[in-house]
Amino acid sequence: MNYEQKYKDALERARNLHKDAIDKGESLRAKQWEIIFPELAESEDERIRNEIIRFLLLPHPEFVGKINHDEWIVWLEKQKTSEEALQYLKENHSPSEVSDFQSAMNIAVAKAYDKGIKDGLEKQGKTNVEQTVSHDYVEIGGVKWATKNVGANAITDYGLHFQWGDTQGYTTAQVPSVKAFRWGDYKWTEDRGDTFIKYNNTDGKTIIYSKDDAVTAAWGDKWRMPTHEEYQALYEATTSEWTTMNGVNGMLFTSKEDSSKTLFFPAAGFCGDGSVWYVGRCGYYWSLSLNTVVVSSSWGMSFGYGSMYPDLSNFRYYGYSVRGVMNC
Repeated sequence: MNYEQKYKDALERARNLHKDAIDKGESLRAKQWEIIFPELAESEDERIRNEIIRFLLLPHPEFVGKINHDEWIVWLEKQKTSEEALQYLKENHSPSEVSDFQSAMNIAVAKAYDKGIKDGLEKQGKTNVEQTVSHDYVEIGGVKWATKNVGANAITDYGLHFQWGDTQGYTTAQVPSVKAFRWGDYKWTEDRGDTFIKYNNTDGKTIIYSKDDAVTAAWGDKWRMPTHEEYQALYEATTSEWTTMNGVNGMLFTSKEDSSKTLFFPAAGFCGDGSVWYVGRCGYYWSLSLNTVVVSSSWGMSFGYGSMYPDLSNFRYYGYSVRGVMNC
């Protein structure tokens, strides 16, 4: 391939489009960049894939009204999504009701996890997660911490809230209409927390497996949730200060060895029992470690106006924020 010629051709297209834009008092738009560099054009498969990802992360009624549901189902069929999941999706959605379709999509995701929707999302378009998912990090105490929460676009964004051991996150606006964060909607129990299907007293699973890790599911195999011990180590290796950054309250952690290394954790509160609690006042973050003494609970980290508490243990059905660390 003659890359030199491709570069010259693209440069000429850029100059012409730029001149036209200046004459009109406009700036270059995404579609114009696709003309300059055709490689940037989004395939139909990739467009649908991105629509599904966007919907699962943050469904909005206005967005749902523009969805071609049949187009989505055809796409999912191409990914060899299980027939059971597809049938449920076809029979249990209403194009006008975001909550109904969200529920159907969530159940389809659960039923087709190994060979269905999730696998299909990873196949289409950008197939190598390790190459396409990159996030800033700060290394403190030998651990590379992501600088923002899962589901966040900036370090001050709250991101999504997750039940422990579930890869589906939710915004606070979805509580309680889409997700109530109770034992009744927690995926690893069928009797409201009396016994557990997974991560219990008998299966020997004391940390979240990678396919149940919210960070790994969102960012790829290079990333995972922190362990209980890594939150303890962060506590030991830093000083903490309650602060406000860009109008958002949270805790700023500064390395004791190198004061230029800092991490900001926004006070996103938590979700539980049909309500959202302490937004802007406290932060709650899951680790991947199960409390093996009380298996209805898992370890996490919390903070408020005062200090960080690295030994928080609470019910697994609560919706906490999730921060990633990089696998070594």
